[in-house]
Amino acid sequence: MEKVCLTLLVVVLFFSSCKKEDENQCPKGCGGVTTHYAYVKGVVADSITGLPLPNAIVYSSYLAFSSGDSSIDTTDVNGAYTKRIVWYVGRSLYSGLLSRPEDSTDLYINSYSNNSCNFLKIKWGQLIENDTIALPTISVKPYAYVSAHVKDTLPISYGIYLSWSPYPKYGGTPSVLFNANSDTVVTRQICPHLNTYVSWAYGVDSVFVNSGDTAFVNVFY
Repeated sequence: MEKVCLTLLVVVLFFSSCKKEDENQCPKGCGGVTTHYAYVKGVVADSITGLPLPNAIVYSSYLAFSSGDSSIDTTDVNGAYTKRIVWYVGRSLYSGLLSRPEDSTDLYINSYSNNSCNFLKIKWGQLIENDTIALPTISVKPYAYVSAHVKDTLPISYGIYLSWSPYPKYGGTPSVLFNANSDTVVTRQICPHLNTYVSWAYGVDSVFVNSGDTAFVNVFY
């Protein structure tokens, strides 16, 4: 009986120690974060043919075609999608106070398929928790293009990183390293009808390109 009591005492002390350690790591008021959901649904279609597009990528973000949420969705055989929008409420030890964004906050629903892309902009105030709202069709349009003449013109150069933003792929802005003494032309596809910023160590240029057109930028460093 004495051995059993000692075992129970050790177990109680172990759990008490763990609880105290957790409390020390998580100050009062940092717990209680809850996850909330709303849903949007719609169809992705080709702007030229008007036909629904299966397997088109759909994701949400706070800026058009910027890095978005941690999940992507694809349309079904009828070009339809249902996208879950997530937000958190409470106090996080690492993120501080969390809440649903203000109703006036913009939310972008981005889509791209093959050589075309487009987006919708809605307001957070349109979202209904635990419910689904229907959105207009996303009519994806053929990409536009930016051709950059990348040339080293300085007496001493260490090369540059060249970036395009926004970029019509999930995951953010790509950066490409061009070494010293480079002299080349690089062309990048972009989503049309958006201001696209081409930036490097010594400058930045902004272009606005219609679907199917090409803009030209000099990147001299």
